[in-house]
Amino acid sequence: MTKINKKDDLLILSVGLIFLLLIFFLGQTGRALWTPDEPRVAEISKEMAKTGNLIVPTLNRKPFLEKPPLYFLCVATLFKIIGKENESAVRFPNGLFGFLTALLLLIWGWRAYSLKVGILSALILASAGLFTQMSHWGIVDVALTFFVTLSLYGFFKAKDNNVWFYLFYIGLVGAFYSKGFIGVTIPIITVFFYLLAIRDFSVLKKMKIIQGLIIFLAFIIPWLWGIYHIGGKEYLRVFIVENHINRFLPGGIKGHVRPFYYYFINLPALFLPWTIFFPMAAKAFYKKRELLKDKNFLLLLCWLVPAFFILTISSTKRGVYLLPLFPSLAFIMSILLIKWMEEPLMLWEKFIMKITTIVLFLLGLAIVIVPLVYHNRSFLKSIIFFIIFIISIPFVWKSAIKGSKKFFIATFIIFIFELFISIPFLIYPVIDRYKDYKPFVTTIVSNIPKDKTIFLYKPDETIRAFIPFYTNRYPKEIETLSEIKKILAAKGKKYIVIMERKRHLSLELSKAGLSKPELRLPISKKKSLALYIAESTYEKNP
Repeated sequence: MTKINKKDDLLILSVGLIFLLLIFFLGQTGRALWTPDEPRVAEISKEMAKTGNLIVPTLNRKPFLEKPPLYFLCVATLFKIIGKENESAVRFPNGLFGFLTALLLLIWGWRAYSLKVGILSALILASAGLFTQMSHWGIVDVALTFFVTLSLYGFFKAKDNNVWFYLFYIGLVGAFYSKGFIGVTIPIITVFFYLLAIRDFSVLKKMKIIQGLIIFLAFIIPWLWGIYHIGGKEYLRVFIVENHINRFLPGGIKGHVRPFYYYFINLPALFLPWTIFFPMAAKAFYKKRELLKDKNFLLLLCWLVPAFFILTISSTKRGVYLLPLFPSLAFIMSILLIKWMEEPLMLWEKFIMKITTIVLFLLGLAIVIVPLVYHNRSFLKSIIFFIIFIISIPFVWKSAIKGSKKFFIATFIIFIFELFISIPFLIYPVIDRYKDYKPFVTTIVSNIPKDKTIFLYKPDETIRAFIPFYTNRYPKEIETLSEIKKILAAKGKKYIVIMERKRHLSLELSKAGLSKPELRLPISKKKSLALYIAESTYEKNP
């Protein structure tokens, strides 16, 4: 680890930390819960805070066994601290986990190479599109990413002192409680392939595997026993088989099924804007193949490549599942880009730098214009950021024209952070208009007397979460048309709510005699929320 012995180093470190704080914590407030994940996380956390049940997460008072409770517990704790359910509290833990992951990467890069590598690694990670987005979103994967990084940092540090292996196992525990066994799988396969690459399995003797296994099981078994105690073998089956094994096997579970090449196409898009530098990084790697003798670099490759291919062969795929690999990719990119900056500039690289500058300017222009078109209250903010962009972009262009790699990277980072910092002020309010379901939900529910049961027909997780979170009313979920007919046959008015796409559910309900909703609220072109009020058929069917 290099010491800070220059004022310039101290200044760069300070500016870097300020950038990280701004990018992770700006934009956490002032907007509604966004689909698809935030409503679910919010309601599960709310029910956990109210019931005190820390073992089995519930959604609309039904067991939710897709994921362990760590992130929900973080949000529930915040709800308790602030004394109310708040949308910002759903996201804040992710901002913190994102910041801590970037900070950990900074420290790791600093210790393994230099302060320059550490800061650049952290800044690349913080400004990688998907990681930035998810750090402002109530979703469990950022916590998973932090604990995977913590675990592997412990393994890296253990070369100095075997005691650090305990951090490796503690990271495994956190990764499990974030997202289950996949959290444990990534660090373990990383270590396996790393030992295979260096051809030294004697490290296993130093890893305190027995003690580590005891630590891991001491934390994991009580929770698994807890869900077994509450729900028996069925709860264990749902958690282990349905939500782990079946998600990996072809045809094992419905939803998010993608072709094998899905991640090959999506990773470059999700890692933008740093994907632009992939060709430069590839060139640096080709010229500096001696990096393969660097054990830290090998560890990073073994983190990225095997896990990527394991995720690729899994049947269920989402872009966010790649998030635990982003720290390794950011770290590798920082090492290679610093090597690239030491080499003479090629004409094609200069051309990419110029095109990148033009694209950045157009992107900044779009960020300024979009709110003016869709959100008329953003005029002053748009003007302020337009001035900032206009002042900054000439410096990026000048560095591209002169072919100064270091200056270009520095101005590129500054401009990218300006773009990301502008998004909460300019773009989030626009998105919020289309993502905020609260007005629709509260309007629908306000038409249902408080002493009447709300029936949800074939609800998705979004509507199952939104209604209880915003109205404190817990609907009864109905999955079959025969159940609807039985409900309609009982005395009194019935209130049935559906969230539908392309009117499929309306056609089904028409078969039960519900031809027209009392209220339909279009949420988007393909999606609407509808309320059916049905008179009893009791007299007709004595």
